[in-house]
Amino acid sequence: MCCKSFWTRTVPFALAIVLSLFVNDIFHKFNYSNRSQSHFTVQTVGEIRPEMNNLIIFERPAANYTSAAREHSIVGTVTLKVTFLPNGKIGAIDVVKGLDYGLTEQAITAARNIKFQPATLGGTLIPATKIFEYSFMIY
Repeated sequence: MCCKSFWTRTVPFALAIVLSLFVNDIFHKFNYSNRSQSHFTVQTVGEIRPEMNNLIIFERPAANYTSAAREHSIVGTVTLKVTFLPNGKIGAIDVVKGLDYGLTEQAITAARNIKFQPATLGGTLIPATKIFEYSFMIY
């Protein structure tokens, strides 16, 4: 009686644990194997003076992860030097550090779509330059 009670309690418990681990593994493979994400940071380039009103960024689109980069498991950071013009448009974008398989181009495309309010100096609109880093990771 003692052993039968032990097995009737233990076997279903063990099966439940194994099944939950299997389902959890399948869930993570399904949800995360093809997921990727890009993050970015911003750094001001040049001097900031008291009479200067900083550039205000309203919208910073994320860069898309390319299929080719995902297939080759490319991870890393694209660093761009972005010039914000007084007319509200993005000017020159210089690649400081790039990545292969289209990730640099995706970062540039995202940077071109940034929405911002131009910087001012003494009430006059002026160009501003910032360093943007788009980090690409696979989860």
